[in-house]
Amino acid sequence: MTAADEAIARAEELLVQLNARRDDLERLAGAENLDAEAAVEAIAELAELAKQIEAELTRARGLADAGEQTAGEQAAGEQAAGATGADADS
Repeated sequence: MTAADEAIARAEELLVQLNARRDDLERLAGAENLDAEAAVEAIAELAELAKQIEAELTRARGLADAGEQTAGEQAAGEQAAGATGADADS
């Protein structure tokens, strides 16, 4: 598993947590006696989880972009090496 895949997997885990916390907030909102402090805490946790998800996705994108760039550089190097080898054969 690549580092980008690991970042995506972590984002997915965080998304599960975010959805669970959102469900908690919905239960709090539907309660007969609203616990405002608990609702504010749940909203703060949702915001933090969303930030963490965004960070992991940004990390995954950066890693994937770096991997594509590295793969492109390797292909260019192989082409250059092949061209040099072809020139030596001539």
